[in-house]
Amino acid sequence: MSASPLAPGAGFSGQSQCLTPRTAVPDPGDTRARHRRSRIPYCGRAEPVMRELLADYGDVRYVWRHLPLGDVHPHAQLAAEAAEAAGEQGAYWEMHDLLLEHQGALQVTDLLRYAEEAGLDVEGFHKALRTRSGAAKVAEDVDSADLSGVSGTPTFFVNGRRHQGAYDIASLTAAVRAARERAVFVV
Repeated sequence: MSASPLAPGAGFSGQSQCLTPRTAVPDPGDTRARHRRSRIPYCGRAEPVMRELLADYGDVRYVWRHLPLGDVHPHAQLAAEAAEAAGEQGAYWEMHDLLLEHQGALQVTDLLRYAEEAGLDVEGFHKALRTRSGAAKVAEDVDSADLSGVSGTPTFFVNGRRHQGAYDIASLTAAVRAARERAVFVV
């Protein structure tokens, strides 16, 4: 399984990306969060920008949270649970990338094929989907989005502050720089 520049253990289909300087002293909610849905073009377009930002700022933590909006994207919940099922096997980000790459093909048969491509134990992955083992994590992310006032995706938070600007590299870089200036550093 390949390593990702993204933080492990984050959720998939809600868009809350969190970015925090690793030298800062954040409380658990004081990171840059991005809530995202797994089946929406805007989220897919924001991902390369995040990867560029992370490449430029190696001390930034990125957290991905689920926000599947089933009324808009009927397969978003299943895709979010698929990412969590892959995460149970240490391949969250590999599945994350496959889901973004194939947003138009998120049926169970597609997900099983992606699990095979990612080198997962396909039967174990399928069982996790059938038993909905990732549903609680997805629900937790949805609750977090609700508490944060997030209703659409992508939505970014930078050190606990909602980013109101564009999702381009210049705007997000400026938000990270501003957050660094406000951060409390450990001496």
